[in-house]
Amino acid sequence: MVENRPWANLIAHIVLLSGVALVAFPVYVAIVASTHSLSGLLQGTLPLLPGGHGIENYTRMWQSGVSNAGAPPAAQMLWNSFIMAMAITVGKLSISLLSAFAIVYFRFRFRMFFSGSFSSR
Repeated sequence: MVENRPWANLIAHIVLLSGVALVAFPVYVAIVASTHSLSGLLQGTLPLLPGGHGIENYTRMWQSGVSNAGAPPAAQMLWNSFIMAMAITVGKLSISLLSAFAIVYFRFRFRMFFSGSFSSR
C-alpha cells in the first residue's frame, strides 16, 4: 500500500536527517580537533572550523606516534592490523574449504545437517 502523505514524508526525512547529524557531528568535531594545536585545544573551546596544524599533526602521528605516551606510530599499528586480518582470513578460508570438500565428497552421519541443506530422499 502506497500512501501519498507529503507531511509524513517531510517529518520522516527531518527525523532521519537529524539522526544522521547526531551521529556525524562528533566525528566531524574529532576530525576538526585533530587539525588544531594542543595548546589551542587545552583552552577549552570547541573548534568548529579546521585549524592550521593538520598536516603537522598527521605526519607526527603517522611517523613517530605519541612518544611521551608510549604509543607506536600509526603506520606500524596499521601494518600489524593488516597482518592479523590476512592471517585470520587465510585461516578461515582454509577451514571453510576443507569443510566444504568433506561435506561434498565424503559420506558421514548428519552430513546434510552440517551442510545446511536438506534433501528430499
